Amino acid sequence: MAGLRSGPEREAADRVRRRGRGFRFSPRGRAGTCLHDILEHCSFTESEHAELIRETLLRHGFEAEREPVVATMLAGVRNTALDDEGRIRLRQIERHQRLDELEFYYPLAGLRAEMLRRLLDEFGFGTEWGLPERIGRLEFAVRRGYMKGFIDLIFEQEGRYYLVDYKSNWLGARLEDYARERLGIAMAEHGYHLQYLVYLVALHRYLRTRLPDYRYETHIGGVFYLFLRGLSPEHGPAYGVFADRPPQALIEALDQYLATGEWEGAFDVA
Repeated sequence: MAGLRSGPEREAADRVRRRGRGFRFSPRGRAGTCLHDILEHCSFTESEHAELIRETLLRHGFEAEREPVVATMLAGVRNTALDDEGRIRLRQIERHQRLDELEFYYPLAGLRAEMLRRLLDEFGFGTEWGLPERIGRLEFAVRRGYMKGFIDLIFEQEGRYYLVDYKSNWLGARLEDYARERLGIAMAEHGYHLQYLVYLVALHRYLRTRLPDYRYETHIGGVFYLFLRGLSPEHGPAYGVFADRPPQALIEALDQYLATGEWEGAFDVA
């Protein structure tokens, strides 16, 4: 298969290998926390972040020598096109257009794996990755109470709001390990689809209370999960970017279920 790659693809794959070897420190835990800290406090519209990167690395217990590797990764986040048309890049987003680490906290009336499975199956969500079956096997320790979490980034562009989650997962040293079709599998294995549905309900509720004319179809742009180790500005969203925009009906049904413990289609699903 390697012989079928074009010259640029081979060069990009080599860059990922080199970057992977250089950045393969603590694939989980501290490295992810450090990267999130940098991304939260950096300016996307500025290209120079050496001081921020160096200080954050040291604060999290890493050597300053890792700065070039992290700078390359940050450049990938800023410059990679997130959509196929190339209209959306984080380097276009000013500070006033973004919310970092948005906390949400809302009552939870119902959370049962079987009901979630039936709801997702009704809308055909995630069937290509076997998501309804995976969720049907889950057990939740708390079925009623409160849902609390933090969304890495929400940004606005041209009147639409997008949700971003940064993932530092190590999926491999090859560029193709972060290909679009591979990311769906990784997302399912880690339960990230359910995670971003919950995040979208939180954003849906947040905007509903703040925009007088709010409409899901008008204002919600979608979700981007950015796998930091695979982003490639040269290749755009083909690598390292998982994008989705679930239908309004699914988000409204999930919103209703989480708020009341019921949803209108519950008795229509076998």
